[in-house]
Amino acid sequence: MIRFPEIRVMLDSEWNREDGHPDFVFSRKRFEELDIEEKKRNELIKQALDRMNRYYAEAEIPEKPIDVEADRKKRVEMLQKEEAEIDKPKTTDSDKTVNRIPFRVGETTLTYENRYNHHFRVPAEAYSTEKYRQKLNNARTLDEVEHILHDYYKHHPKKEVTGEDEKGR
Repeated sequence: MIRFPEIRVMLDSEWNREDGHPDFVFSRKRFEELDIEEKKRNELIKQALDRMNRYYAEAEIPEKPIDVEADRKKRVEMLQKEEAEIDKPKTTDSDKTVNRIPFRVGETTLTYENRYNHHFRVPAEAYSTEKYRQKLNNARTLDEVEHILHDYYKHHPKKEVTGEDEKGR
């Protein structure tokens, strides 16, 4: 019975008292007192819940009419905010979201192999080049990532898509 923490605390407190002694007779009497206290407490809780349920059953609380269009707009706004939060890069060692996304073009990827355990969202084209992947994996801050990407785009200019390219000519 000593494996129960509340009983252990009670017995220890009695044992450490100057005139205390947790013998078998005392323990039985104390457990009966605790049982009576618990039953009283449970009965009071039950009475309070009954009164509360009776009140809500008798009270006529009018239901608000639901404006379907306004509700739909709120849900759309919430989803747009969540999507915007997902697009912002985060680092693993802080829950702080970085608000600027450097050189965001086309497909992006996260720098999962970063040696400082940062996850920066970077363009997939830059991360797919071995030289720049190593630099991005060693980046400590978003400023360093921006400098690396600036250097990448300086040496690898973006190709402009023309109407002929889109049609496959």
